[in-house]
Amino acid sequence: MRDPLVSFLVVNWNGEEFLEECLNSIAGQSYKNFEIIVVDNASTDHSRSLLQHRKDIQFILNDSNLGFGKANNQALTVGKGEFVAFINNDVVLDPHWLERMLDPLLHRKEAGMCAGKTLSYQQRDVIDNTGHLLYWDGLNRGRGRMQKDCGQFDSIHDALLPSGCASFHRVEMLQQIGYFDEEFYLYGDDTELGMRARLAGWECAFAPTAIAYHCYSASTAPYHPPKFFYVERNRLWVALKYFPVELLLLNPLFSFVRYVFHFIALIGHKGVSGEFAKNEPWWKLFALWFRAQISGWGAAPHFLRKRKSLNRKRFYQCFLPNRIGVKEIAFIP
Repeated sequence: MRDPLVSFLVVNWNGEEFLEECLNSIAGQSYKNFEIIVVDNASTDHSRSLLQHRKDIQFILNDSNLGFGKANNQALTVGKGEFVAFINNDVVLDPHWLERMLDPLLHRKEAGMCAGKTLSYQQRDVIDNTGHLLYWDGLNRGRGRMQKDCGQFDSIHDALLPSGCASFHRVEMLQQIGYFDEEFYLYGDDTELGMRARLAGWECAFAPTAIAYHCYSASTAPYHPPKFFYVERNRLWVALKYFPVELLLLNPLFSFVRYVFHFIALIGHKGVSGEFAKNEPWWKLFALWFRAQISGWGAAPHFLRKRKSLNRKRFYQCFLPNRIGVKEIAFIP
């Protein structure tokens, strides 16, 4: 069997601190038939100098920050691989990551993407994600996040969809369903792409021995205000595009329940809201939430027009085994 070409795509914005370790981990893969393409979104640190001194990569230098999806779409037009790996600049790969991500897609033609086991860069026995789970209102969270890795996911061979921090896709699938939705800009774009693929009939494999280490949200800080805004807005856009009508009608109710639990977590200094409040005044959280609602629901007519014929049975077959509970959403940072 011939070795197919794989394109590694890395989007960078002011990632000087961790970019070189990321690229070195890609260059050191045991599977050797790959290319590396880096898109720099107008970094103001020394990232560009680092890129220009490397002979083992191709790079695109943008004049402004185009966001995650649009930058990856740029790279997709350049890449020549049959498979593509989207790698965040704050990720370090185990040397065997690529061969172990590639294997299930070579043997499962129905699988268009693959998730691996991503661990915390700082605590390497703690799980960052093993693919993503989805809440009833469209919010996503990493499966197993913050759990100690005791092999509890090692016998599982499927996921709902991969996390964009270290994901693997079949280019044939992307050509069929389309590339990233560039309107998302940051966060949730991997969920949107993954749900589009699942509803088009593609499966997502899970490779538990494909290990990556993620320095969680290192480019932007894990609990910074823009992230809160984009996550909250974009989860609604995912729901508007792909959730059945009955769940859209119930969306405010499911979100209200989640907000109640987030408020309890905020008071108890726990979860995402508690971490946010350590660095920002509590009222800013509510101001960002209000902005996200205005932006998200204001674009509802536009995103409803982007909906396509939805296979409800397929949606629930994908979603129900991979849904996340409200307590896990609210109380785990």
